[in-house]
Amino acid sequence: MPTRSSARTVLLFGTVATIICLLWLDRPASTWSYHHLHSIWVFVALPHAAEVIDGAALFALVVRGIAAIFCTFRPGARASLILNTALAVFIALAAREILKYLFGRTWPETFAYNSPSWIKDGAYGFHILHGGEGWTSFPSGHTTAVTAFATALWYQAPRLRILWVLIALLVIFGLYGADFHFLGDISAGATLGILIGQGVVALSPRW
Repeated sequence: MPTRSSARTVLLFGTVATIICLLWLDRPASTWSYHHLHSIWVFVALPHAAEVIDGAALFALVVRGIAAIFCTFRPGARASLILNTALAVFIALAAREILKYLFGRTWPETFAYNSPSWIKDGAYGFHILHGGEGWTSFPSGHTTAVTAFATALWYQAPRLRILWVLIALLVIFGLYGADFHFLGDISAGATLGILIGQGVVALSPRW
């Protein structure tokens, strides 16, 4: 069961790690990834696992809502596990959209609309409330979703903890290797996702 102490530890270490990345690691790490890794297909493919998780979570919540409307449904342990995990991912998806718009950070590379980026223009920074696809790098949404997913399952299905951590790490490695995100984006996304996963599990009556 997650505790206040564990949440504070995640917040502290996540914040420190993100600041270190923003100040010293983001730009050289992105440049290295661009020159050595980003054209390797496996790195581009790995982050799609998070998109599968997103879709499955939304599907689970829709099915649960329909069941609640048309029939009496009292979830058992397995159903509660699925619903809690889906809810954690759904909250992560909502939180990332708000924070991406709030921070307005440019991407490591230009992915859409010829927007400024670190690799193309040397652009690096935050533009608060800027809006637009080219200013939505921080935090990493894929990382937020997959770590919320993994954290919720970490507490609810502890026998498979190695699997949950492995899924999250594969997505994170893909995001960095493909140069989709700065390390600071990933660190912030992981911190947010872990906190959301802990919060959902802590608020669930069953757990």
